[in-house]
Amino acid sequence: MMKTKIVLFAVSTLMIVALVLAACAPKPAAAPAPTTSQPVPTTSQPAPTTPQAAPTTPQPVLTTSQPAPTTPPPATVAASEGNVIYNQRCAICHGPNAEGTAVGPAIAGHSMAAVKTQVRNPMGTMMAFPVSQLTDHDLKELAEFIASLAPAKMPVQEWEKATSETIHHWMALLAIKDGDAKDARHHLEDVITFVKEPMHKTEVNKALNMMAQGNIHDAEHEIEEMAGSESPSGITKQRFHVLLAQRGNEAENAAEAKHHLEHFMVKATDVQKKIAEEALELIEKGDFHEAEHEIEELME
Repeated sequence: MMKTKIVLFAVSTLMIVALVLAACAPKPAAAPAPTTSQPVPTTSQPAPTTPQAAPTTPQPVLTTSQPAPTTPPPATVAASEGNVIYNQRCAICHGPNAEGTAVGPAIAGHSMAAVKTQVRNPMGTMMAFPVSQLTDHDLKELAEFIASLAPAKMPVQEWEKATSETIHHWMALLAIKDGDAKDARHHLEDVITFVKEPMHKTEVNKALNMMAQGNIHDAEHEIEEMAGSESPSGITKQRFHVLLAQRGNEAENAAEAKHHLEHFMVKATDVQKKIAEEALELIEKGDFHEAEHEIEELME
C-alpha cells in the first residue's frame, strides 16, 4: 500500500513538473502577416508578342452643312470696248466668236482695213453702217477687236460649190439684169473656152446669137436653163470674180486668176484695189501661196 502511494506521488510530481516546464517554455514566433505590396515587374520580363493597336483619335467627318473649301474663281476680265460693240452689232450674223454662221461669213482675224471697208462699203448683202450709226472711234475699236481674234476659216457656202461654168452663167444673168449685154456676152464666151460637152457649147452659141439679134429676154431664159438653178440671192458679180480668181490661183492658172482680178478691180474700192494689185504682183512672180492670202482677204 505504501509503495502504491509512493508511486502515485512520484507520478503526480512528474506531471506537475511537466506542466510547469510547458508553461515556462518560450512561445514559437508568429508567422509574418502578408503585405499588400506586390512585386514590381522588371524590364527583364518579355513584352507581349502580339502588337496592340494604338488607340486612334476619331477624325471629324465633313457633313453637308460644312462646304468643302473651294478654289476661288479667277477674276473676270472686263470685255474690251470693241468686244462690246461686236456683241451688239455683229455677233447675230457672224457668230459670238466671229466664227461665221449660215447668215454671215467668218471674220475672226480679218485686218482692220478690211473690216473698216466692209462696214462702210460692204460687199454682198450686208448693210452699210454710216458714221451716224457707228462712229469712227467705235469702228476703230471694233476693227481692233476683230483683228485680234485668232483667224477662223470661212465656211464654204453652198453656192461656192457650183462649177465655174455655172458661175459664169450666173454672172451673165446678172449682167443682163444690169442692162450690160456686152459683159453678159463676155461671160458666155468664157464658158465656151473651157466647157467640153458639144451640146453645152451649142446652147451657149444659141444664147449668144439671140443676144446679137437683140433678143435679150429669150437669151436670158436660155442661160437660166443652162445654169440649172437661179443665181444665189444677194451675190454680186464682184463676189463671183473673186471666187473664180481664187480657183484660178489654186490651179496655178495665172491667166485665169489675173483675168478675174482685173475684172474685179473695175468696180472695187481703193482698199480692195490695193489688195488685188498685191495679189496680181504675187501671181506674176509665181508665188501662188502668198497670193492666196490676198485673194482670201478680198473674199471677206
